[in-house]
Formats: sequence, C-alpha cells, structure tokens
Amino acid sequence: MQAAVSESRDFVAGVWKQCFGLGGDFTVVVEERHTASSSQDVVRKEFLVYAALLSKSSPVLAAMVDSEMFAEARQAQMVITDFPAAIVELFLKFLYSGSVEGGVLELTQVAAMGDKYQIPELVSLCTETVSTAFVDEEATVDEYCCKVFECADRLGLAKIRGDSKTTILLDDTGKTLRMHPSLSPRLLSEILRSEFLCISNDDLSTLLQSWGSGKKRKAASMEEEGGEADQLQQVIDECLARLPSRRPPRDCDDVFVELWQQYQASGGGTEGSFLGHWMTVILGAPSRRILRQHPDCDDQCALLESCASNGMSLDRGAEPTLKMSGSSVIWMLPRHSIWVYGFEFFNRSDLSKTHIRIFCGQNGVDWHLTFDSTRHKNLFECDPPYHAVKQIKLQVLEGEFTDSVSVLGILHED
Repeated sequence: MQAAVSESRDFVAGVWKQCFGLGGDFTVVVEERHTASSSQDVVRKEFLVYAALLSKSSPVLAAMVDSEMFAEARQAQMVITDFPAAIVELFLKFLYSGSVEGGVLELTQVAAMGDKYQIPELVSLCTETVSTAFVDEEATVDEYCCKVFECADRLGLAKIRGDSKTTILLDDTGKTLRMHPSLSPRLLSEILRSEFLCISNDDLSTLLQSWGSGKKRKAASMEEEGGEADQLQQVIDECLARLPSRRPPRDCDDVFVELWQQYQASGGGTEGSFLGHWMTVILGAPSRRILRQHPDCDDQCALLESCASNGMSLDRGAEPTLKMSGSSVIWMLPRHSIWVYGFEFFNRSDLSKTHIRIFCGQNGVDWHLTFDSTRHKNLFECDPPYHAVKQIKLQVLEGEFTDSVSVLGILHED
C-alpha cells in the first residue's frame, strides 16, 4: 500500500517562529557601539539559537558552526559587529519562520545580511518587498527613500539602490529630497546631476536655496573630515549654476506614444521624418512576418511607422502592432534617452504561452537583459539597467507574440 504524504509548511513555520528565543546550543552576540558626548559605549545583546539551524540555512554559517578550525564552533558563539541587534533579530527570526517583517529601511539591511551569509531566498524576499513598496506610491514612505538609497549604496545592494533612486528621480515635487535632504555629497551630486530628475526648475531652485545654510550647518555639526560642509555647498552651487540650461525630462507611461505626440506637436515633418529622425526600427528576419497587418493599410513603411509609434501614426489610437515568432525588433532613439523602469503590453499577453525577452542598450552592442518571461512573474518585476537607455530590443523565442510593448520610463532629450 502506497503511503499518503501531506504537509503543512505554514504550521511548521508557525511552531518554529514561536520557538525563537526559547532555547538553543549556540549564542549569537551582537556588539553595538553607541557614541555618547564623552565616550563610546559597547552594548551587547545575545540570541540563543540552534547551531544546526544556522548550519542548514547558510553555507557561510555552516563553515563557522561545523568546523573546529573556527573559534565560533569551538566556543559555540559568534560575534556580529557590522549589523545592529534589531536587524540581526529579524535575520534570525527568518531562519526560524521563513518570513521577515519590517520597514523598507530595515529590510534593506536584512537583505545585506542575507547577502553576506549567502541566503538568496532572504535576499530575494527583502528585495522584492522593498521594490514593491517603491512601485506602490501609497506604500512608499517618502521620508525613508533617501535613507534607503544611501543604505543600499553603502551595503552594495544594486536592485534596492536602483529602485530607490528611480523613486527620487520620479518625484516631480521634490518631496523625497525635501523631507530628508541629508544625502552625502557624492550621492546628492549623483541625483542632482541626473538628466532624469523630474522636478521642475522653479521647484528645484526653491529647494536648493532652502538647503544652503541648513545643510552646511548639519554637515559642520557632524565634524567629518574632508570639509563635507564645503562639498555639500559646492554641489548645491553647481546645480544652481546649471539651472538656466536645464531641460526637465518627462515621465511617460508609453515612451513611443510620447515621442509620436512630440513629433506631431513640433509640426510633423518640419523637423524631419519620424522614422529615422525621432525613431529607428530594425526588424529581425523574416521581417515581413513581424509587423501585424492592418485592415486599412498595406503599405509596409506605414506599418513600420505604426510599430514605432505603437499604432498612433494610423490615427486609430494605441493598438497591437506586432505579430511575430522566432524573431526580434529593435527600437532606437537617435535624439532621446530613457530611464526605463517598467513595461506594459497592450493586450496584456499571456506570457505562460510565450517566451519573450526584453533588452535595454546604450550602444547597440552591449545589451542588458531587463525582462525574461520565464524568470519574471510579471512586467513590473523586471531588472532595469538604472542608466540611460538608447535602444530597446524585443526577442520572441517561443510561441507567437501579437501585441505592442509600452515602455515606462523617464524621457530626456539629448
């Protein structure tokens, strides 16, 4: 008789979660330095856990816990000095329960700890949660955005760093910077010098002028070496000097449609044709099987222009322009650059039946894989390059793709 097998991981996780702190055979010690006005005090906090749990969760911890070559194994104790106790506690609770709770700043630090101890499941969970918070405007806490950006930069978390930077760039009110303008001179310069910063010139001028003395006083009070106060003021002064020639970018929910509308607003062909001057499209072979045929148009050049404008050039509104399998399309922007942060499909295609990839490029040679339908659950879970993009490439590997691609991004005229 075949044995019946059933499982309840939630039940087991719940039981283990309740066991945290109730016993163990290994001690995790956290030492934190608290700087007072006259001295530095070291505060210790201890967590009693099971060595086997640490060993089975992380190859790094396994080496430390299982091998007598390490003092940690011999003493049944390890000391952590590079993360605060609150973060270590969240980390250890994850090992017990498989879940982690905390704000975006805390989860950023937990992700860094997961990366250090090579626990990819924890890194993915924290990164996805933080990135989702930045996509969902209602869930984003503006006052934490700059803190997360600086923290992710310090800890080397590229995905969280890029997503938090994108949120700062998209904020056309400057609220994220206004609520927490304490970025280091290097990071502040990176934000203010970006051509993708969406805030208007008037609002940026007001914000910069309000900072001046306040940021200088703050930096001076920190007593940091290297004249940080002077560096901050220099960053502000340089940005103010660039304002007269600065052209704020546009946040677009469809870059191709936005370019067509700008082309039309400029007088159409008076500034050159749309194809070639505003947009260039390269079709993979066989090219005649890529463009979706239109009932009112059999002209291939017109269909190509429709592909470049997501259907807007045929005066029928945005609509599917592609019908392809086993081929590719490249859109190239001669006059503009994009800060890509997402994609959408007009028909919301069922990606379970089609294997597609979307790449971003700067020079047509080096391509960054931004979306893969076999790896990403949806279009919002893409991996943007977090730099200026000049080309978008769609590749259909399996199945038939009948749709249009909308590029979500910040558009800047070069």
